[in-house]
Amino acid sequence: MALKIYKAANIKNVLLITALVFVASCKYEAVSELPAISSDSVSNEVSASDFALPMCDGECTCDEAQIDFNDTGSLLAGDFPEGNFPNCTSQSGFLQDCDVGADIEQTNNDDGHAGFSFTKLKGNGDALYDNESTSVCVLDNITDLVWEVKTFAGSGDLQDATHTYSFRDDNYPSFSTVNGGECDSECDSQSYLNRLNQKALCGFSDWRLPSKVELQELVNYNTFSPAIDSNYFPNTKSNFYWSSTLDVDDEGNIWAVDFNVGRVVGGGSSTTRHIRAVRGQNRLLNQFSPPTGKEQLVNNRHLFAPQQRCNTIEENTAPSSRYKQDSEGNVLDTLTGLIWQKCVVGLSGENCEQGQAEKLDWQQALDFASNLNDSTPNANPWRMPSIKELQQNIELACEEPPLNPFAFKNIPFGEVWSSTPTPRNDNASYQYQYQNSIIFYSERQNKHHVHLVRSCNTF
Repeated sequence: MALKIYKAANIKNVLLITALVFVASCKYEAVSELPAISSDSVSNEVSASDFALPMCDGECTCDEAQIDFNDTGSLLAGDFPEGNFPNCTSQSGFLQDCDVGADIEQTNNDDGHAGFSFTKLKGNGDALYDNESTSVCVLDNITDLVWEVKTFAGSGDLQDATHTYSFRDDNYPSFSTVNGGECDSECDSQSYLNRLNQKALCGFSDWRLPSKVELQELVNYNTFSPAIDSNYFPNTKSNFYWSSTLDVDDEGNIWAVDFNVGRVVGGGSSTTRHIRAVRGQNRLLNQFSPPTGKEQLVNNRHLFAPQQRCNTIEENTAPSSRYKQDSEGNVLDTLTGLIWQKCVVGLSGENCEQGQAEKLDWQQALDFASNLNDSTPNANPWRMPSIKELQQNIELACEEPPLNPFAFKNIPFGEVWSSTPTPRNDNASYQYQYQNSIIFYSERQNKHHVHLVRSCNTF
């Protein structure tokens, strides 16, 4: 049995320690709080006001935003209950993924599909401007990340596209399986990265596995099999690729991204998956002040997320210092510039404690956003988020829900709709799970939760 402990917070000489215990079901659960070791009469009770987000200076604007993320690339307009139009011009006027973002502005760019922007690199890391030539690596001009390019299936070399690997990281032995894949030699992720760095691919020796957010940024949700821009990433297999993100709620599980249809799920370390290595700064980390001691205490988090499980094995990606609020309590994510409604549809109140979270089919969700915009006009209308926008808001260190509970209070478990249709099934759209952050899709007649968002500037 392994013990996980959040750092204690000193609250006016009162030391509170809250522990997380790993139990047989592979869930991290809070045990009872130890008694205070001080006889001071100072109260240790906390309230919602102790965790209020700072206010925006007037209206929340894009001036607060820090980072550009890749859009989905989706140009499809989903109909209800079925049908996908090839572009937004044929749809009925509701705001969908294809109406918003970089992909609507750059549908004819010559350096990537619909808002993506890539530069091919030679083996020495220099730019390759002849797009007819085969590159060794690719620079993502939006994220500044450099990605490896796989060689053709059957090449037999280190980067053969067919090779598979088990997940291994000796820093996390309980999440690792040694040499469990099928490749030329030493078929696990750590061994592969060591060999790639020894080779100094494209002149770099700091190759790593991407986080699941970074890896999903490559997914082109306008196509499938493979769901990626094949002009820049040839030889991509329509299968799962390992990320570096540990499934903090299940020992031995690691997240992977599917380049068949863009799913994101967890799986055991012995599972055989492909690898696409990356180098560059992980932009979700070290952008903000870490969670305070009060934020880290399990009992405090449980004020707004009674079943949330967190694990210090992963670094925090969504501390409260990342967020601000406007006068209505809507939440600005200063990393992405997105403004989220503080409650999912159906809930209200200062802490989203009133009402009952509603489940709507996809058309009802579009109608709800449209009616809300009619009743409260704004230059930046409310809409359903894209499937990438939902993932970019994630707290990787927590599940149930995988969100900051002080910014997003009393979030219900279950699936929440995105505005992104799937190109594979013309009666389905992508969904994000607010319990464990799984990404899949379902028929538009199914009913899911709705969490509306708007852009920080007029699109």
